[in-house]
Amino acid sequence: MFLGFVHGFFSGSRLAPACLGAGSEELLELVFERAIKAAPINPRGMCKDPDDEKFLTAAISGHAEYLVTKNKKDFPSHFSEIKIVNVRGFLQALETATRSSL
Repeated sequence: MFLGFVHGFFSGSRLAPACLGAGSEELLELVFERAIKAAPINPRGMCKDPDDEKFLTAAISGHAEYLVTKNKKDFPSHFSEIKIVNVRGFLQALETATRSSL
C-alpha cells in the first residue's frame, strides 16, 4: 500500500511535477496533505527504548506497512503487522516494488 503510494507520488501522479523542484519542507507539505491521519493507540512495553514507542504507535495507528528506523534493535523483532526495517531495507523494498510494477 505505502510503496504503491510512494511510487505513484513520485512517478505517475499529478504531484510528481510539483516534487521535482520542491525543497524538503515543500515536499513534506505535499506528503502531509495526502497523509492518512489516525488516532494513536498505546503499545507500552513493546519497544526496548520507551522513547521509540511513539513511532510504533504512529505506525500501528496509521496501518503502516513499514517503520523505517536506524535502530531496529529497540523495536520488537517479530511484529506481524509492520515490517520494521532500516533505510537500506526500505529502499530495497521500494526498488523491488517499483520493478515489479513496470
